[in-house]
Amino acid sequence: MSKLLFLTLLLMGCFSQHTVNKVNDFDLQAFARQNSLTYVETIATASDKKVLPENEQGIVLILSNPSDGNRVDKALLLQGVSGLAFSSKTIALAYNESGMLLKMDGNLYGLRLSGYKGFFDKVKVAATMLEGYGLAKYQLDADRTTFIDKANSDGFLTAYASSGGNPPVLYFDCIACGSGGDGASHCQIMGVTFGCEVTCNTGYYACCNMLTGCKCCRE
Repeated sequence: MSKLLFLTLLLMGCFSQHTVNKVNDFDLQAFARQNSLTYVETIATASDKKVLPENEQGIVLILSNPSDGNRVDKALLLQGVSGLAFSSKTIALAYNESGMLLKMDGNLYGLRLSGYKGFFDKVKVAATMLEGYGLAKYQLDADRTTFIDKANSDGFLTAYASSGGNPPVLYFDCIACGSGGDGASHCQIMGVTFGCEVTCNTGYYACCNMLTGCKCCRE
């Protein structure tokens, strides 16, 4: 009996160590290349605080401009999730229109639209999965420090609107959709340097407005 218990504990230890090693050794950049995902390492900041108005849940990742680290040029917003602690400034990211993989502090996280499988089924390591109902991509061009300070104090959507020369956003109007609206699962609105697009799950419709950004609204 004791011998059997010893072997069981030994196998459990080997399995646990093997899983950790696989996560640490997982080549996210190669995985992104093989699965046609966009790969970045230049993340300016990530947060689940003050992302959306009216206490809606969401996680935002603001990306530095790879050509100029003093500016930010993109942001990814996953609606309907929270609780992921971003304690590290070194985050590797691979994403497409339906989800993203984060490698942070030796851990792998999957953030995706609810029900989407796609490339996640190909990941052979243990990943913590978080699911939301809307994934938006923002294009912008702003000073990194100024934008992040504004996002931390007033929220991401307000920072986005202000950096584009628009008045501060106090709320998001799901009625005034410049693109999208009832029945739309996707919409986008683009200017020269500012714009956004969003993909939504069933039960929500996509709403895009140059003043207030892109998000999913409950039907």
